[in-house]
Amino acid sequence: MTWTPTTNIDAGDIFSLVLGGADNSPATNLTNVTTNANLTSEAVFSGYSANDAILISGDQVFIYRGSDTNPYFIFGLNASGNTNLDANYWQTSITQILINSTLPNGVGSQNSLTAGVNAVGVLTNPGGATPAQQQFDNVFYNGPIGSGDRDGWLARIVNNENWDGDDSGMGITSVGTTLGTSVIALPVVFNTIEAKWSDNNCILSWQTLSETNNDYFEVQASTDGREFTTVATVKSQAVNGNSDIPLQYHITIDMAGSIALSGLGILSFLVVTAGKKENG
Repeated sequence: MTWTPTTNIDAGDIFSLVLGGADNSPATNLTNVTTNANLTSEAVFSGYSANDAILISGDQVFIYRGSDTNPYFIFGLNASGNTNLDANYWQTSITQILINSTLPNGVGSQNSLTAGVNAVGVLTNPGGATPAQQQFDNVFYNGPIGSGDRDGWLARIVNNENWDGDDSGMGITSVGTTLGTSVIALPVVFNTIEAKWSDNNCILSWQTLSETNNDYFEVQASTDGREFTTVATVKSQAVNGNSDIPLQYHITIDMAGSIALSGLGILSFLVVTAGKKENG
């Protein structure tokens, strides 16, 4: 797949890439989940067909810019069976019948990739009966989601201990979404989030552009950007948890109370959602 953006993309935007295969929808699409923009028209799926689905036995995924013959690698991920893997769970051989790739070492490209720096190898099921089965059909990031800068997030993503998987597609990710077998729609699309201070009070405001089956919001605070504590809950304004119009939220939080977070130099906030629970 080749994507040529027509506008600037903000750092931190989340994207969903669906490569339809024989086991699910044959559709292929690219979506900016953060802005809820469909970018499929900007992408070219050259030579791809429904028979080219990512194999349940594992594959490698690379992101790079430049030409195929002289790429500049940005990131790499390996999730394959435990056959011919090194200590970082990357392939050491490309003589397999199926398509396998070693970690790019700079030969024939503008740069190399390094496991634990800008690449991650995932071996999520070491208890498999055979080496080829020592992986899950589905892998997903399941590590910390607290606020962090670029380097902090990259360090989390390249740590293979922050990855998980399953064979059913029912795994729950760090942000509370079900893995599923196709594209995951986030329950809430946020617009702006702002925080203002007045004495020991924090006035937090945010706007949602849409909500799907959302019950309430949890406002979490942290002094280090890693460990978060829930300091407030806010009921969703959406009727029955569903809305396709902008909704505005405001809350004032007393930071000098029992949470004992006032007076510290660093304070970050995280607003997360909770889906509606059904009794059955």
